[in-house]
Amino acid sequence: AASRCSQVAAVIADAPFISYTDVMHRFVALVRNDPNASLGSKIGIGLLKLPGMLWLTGVEFYFRTGVNLNAEKIDAVHAVREIKQLPVLFLAGENDPIAPPANTHKLFDATSSSTKSLFIIPQATHATFTKDTREFYEQHVLEFLSRLNP
Repeated sequence: AASRCSQVAAVIADAPFISYTDVMHRFVALVRNDPNASLGSKIGIGLLKLPGMLWLTGVEFYFRTGVNLNAEKIDAVHAVREIKQLPVLFLAGENDPIAPPANTHKLFDATSSSTKSLFIIPQATHATFTKDTREFYEQHVLEFLSRLNP
């Protein structure tokens, strides 16, 4: 959307997901390995690994929201390749199990923009991304934004 909208001046990708499938598989692993998750949660989330279940979650999402989750629409690598003229800031938590830095590096590398930055926030997870590391996060966002309009 950013590449097709003239009103967007820049993109900030904050703990970005690389794809729907990747994030769902990571979420399944996270719940399965969580010692505090109930057996019911582990079994329920484990069903997503069965063939066709991710497709069914997409169908359920469509009926609930009217949005079709097809692979191309929710493939961030494909999307960032289309961002050619806009400045892009990528932020990732060092210990994020859902949107790990390796995925953010892939998105950074796939971005065609000549004005792009990547910052890995030390010790941050997906849940603590802006809470525990707020100063670091805000510093990099504000620096990025100040370079847009000096």
